[in-house]
Amino acid sequence: MLIPDLQNPFYVDVVHGIEHAYTGILYAFIMAKFSQGESKEWFYLDLMVSESVNGLIVAPAYEEDKKVKALFASGFPLYELTVS
Repeated sequence: MLIPDLQNPFYVDVVHGIEHAYTGILYAFIMAKFSQGESKEWFYLDLMVSESVNGLIVAPAYEEDKKVKALFASGFPLYELTVS
């Protein structure tokens, strides 16, 4: 999971929910915070894809994030979070 901010209660609730949902399942939950920075977000995206994660949950830094869009278009298992 890649999120921009742990100060936002929305993301805290999402992290807790996902962590709870995967307890006892044969998956590891990995989370990275990138502080609204596109270059750091892309670093973590590349790292996780290169490490063969099964999928990603991402709250992109920008609505039209080209790297997130390209991953999604490639068929990589990806869920994009947005705060409304």
